[in-house]
Amino acid sequence: MSLRFVRDTVYLAEPDAVKTTAIDGSIVVPCVTTRSALVVLGCTDEDGPERRVQKFEHHRPMIERAAAFKHRLGHHRNSGAVFIDGSDLCDLFGFEGT
Repeated sequence: MSLRFVRDTVYLAEPDAVKTTAIDGSIVVPCVTTRSALVVLGCTDEDGPERRVQKFEHHRPMIERAAAFKHRLGHHRNSGAVFIDGSDLCDLFGFEGT
């Protein structure tokens, strides 16, 4: 099955990431966009949580595609979560790393 994303975006202060949730059938799949991915998307050290969430939402379709791709490949953490980091965005979409 494919992932169906829920609009429940949350900023996680530790580890400075943005989380959303997807569902695959009856399985809940947390999807975490890491600090390195947020930096690739243009966030800086001066940006607060609100700005990080805005950047996430602006790039949400791309982040969801990356999460779905990693989910299909079975790239999950032990917790069952899919983590999107800067290298994922660089590899999948041609972003320049920092």
